[in-house]
Amino acid sequence: MVLRRAVFAVALLVSRSLLAQTSNNGGPYAPLILLLPSGPRTLAVGNTGVGGRDDDVIFFNPAQLVIARGFSGSIERYSATSAGGTLSAVTRFNTGGIAIGMQMVDYEAPLAAFPPSRGTMLEPGSGRSLSGSVAAGTSLE
Repeated sequence: MVLRRAVFAVALLVSRSLLAQTSNNGGPYAPLILLLPSGPRTLAVGNTGVGGRDDDVIFFNPAQLVIARGFSGSIERYSATSAGGTLSAVTRFNTGGIAIGMQMVDYEAPLAAFPPSRGTMLEPGSGRSLSGSVAAGTSLE
């Protein structure tokens, strides 16, 4: 019991001292893939997939896996030098759902552009980049 409390206390103290990644100007930033819509449905609703009922909720609101079903994939071409894709699947599992999803974007950007953004991703440049994410989750009623 004492060991459990000590580990918990250390975890709390260490987590307060950790900082998110920062850009050159000192502001926080996320990997580019987390700033892009996961597919056409999410793009149509302004990159807000929280209330979705389709399989792409794995990227936005895993609690919806209880009611979500299906498989989908999408490929997007942003410019001559950038493209991305998404695959996600949800299936019934016990009284809920289990899901897996993958997103990837391959792009070129100017080397001086850091952190990358949707705008710099569209500009041709000599910096070849890849950003991706994998998500898995389960939800029970």
